[in-house]
Amino acid sequence: MPSNGVNVSPDDRGPWINLVTWILLVVTVLAVAVKGFSKWTLLHKFQYDDLLVAAAALVAVGYGVAVSSQVKAGLGRSISALSLQDTSHYQQAAYASEILYAITLCLAKLAILQYLLSLARKPRRTSAVKGCMIANILWTFVAVVSVAFQCPIPRPWELFSPRCFDQPAFWDAFAAVDISLDLACAILPIYLLRDLQLAWNRKFQVMASLATRALLVPITVTRLVYLNNASKSPNHSMVDFPVVMATTLHVYLSVIVTCIPFIKPVMDGLQTGILASNVHTTTRIREPSLALSWLKGSSTRGTSAGSPGWPGTQTQRSFATVASGPEAAHHDRGLSISSQDGMIIKETKTVTVQIGT
Repeated sequence: MPSNGVNVSPDDRGPWINLVTWILLVVTVLAVAVKGFSKWTLLHKFQYDDLLVAAAALVAVGYGVAVSSQVKAGLGRSISALSLQDTSHYQQAAYASEILYAITLCLAKLAILQYLLSLARKPRRTSAVKGCMIANILWTFVAVVSVAFQCPIPRPWELFSPRCFDQPAFWDAFAAVDISLDLACAILPIYLLRDLQLAWNRKFQVMASLATRALLVPITVTRLVYLNNASKSPNHSMVDFPVVMATTLHVYLSVIVTCIPFIKPVMDGLQTGILASNVHTTTRIREPSLALSWLKGSSTRGTSAGSPGWPGTQTQRSFATVASGPEAAHHDRGLSISSQDGMIIKETKTVTVQIGT
């Protein structure tokens, strides 16, 4: 007889699920922490996407707890070896994990979409991102309600009941919409950042890092194949093993790939490109390469009628000027440049007061 999920054997494969779940959970927490650290290092503040990815990680923790309960109740073992109490606990844990699965995917998508929204610098691009966000929220609401009431009240968690709706058909539809939304999240960065002022290799790196949700499509398809095969067998607790394994990979990798665009090298390149694009647009410079040069000038003010200056006061000014080529014009006023991520270059003044003796 298996020893309560400690030893792995052909008749009890559940501990493999626990091992993979908790390893991926640790990696997920580390990824979220690195993302937050990178954002704080660059901007000295957290934003809505940080809250969303943290919420996704928190829900993923709940998913891990539900799956562990499912393993304890008999996942990976033959259903004939489970008691009635184990079967009931198994169904309740599976029911909870399905709801948490849908919510985690939604929050992870919203995190990357929220960040893309901050990069959409034109109304049409903003509308495209908001449309994806609304579609994601509405579909998740429909999915969660459907899963919550997939079996008759007052026991909607009895997934083995023949009175439940067609579960394979529902998860087929869920996978189709989920793949569509993931591909939309992967295509949007190309649309939003196609005019980014960066070298092509660096631009490709930035766009690829923001399009990592496309990597989840094969996992979604694999999960769907296993789920449709499992639906043909009455030995649910045994045949659900590959389904739960694929679902676990999908949950945690969904959060992990969302954190990839926020690593410091990618964000540095993205901010540089956006800053250059903003300067390019503002100053109407056609050359792709821009240089920010700091010019320092000084002036001396004397005492005169209507002048606020004091005798012996010297004012030094530092100006930020955009230079393009050797014949760039020098402006007599500071240039204030800001990007969506809060990068600001502005005029600074230093006043030195000299008191004669």
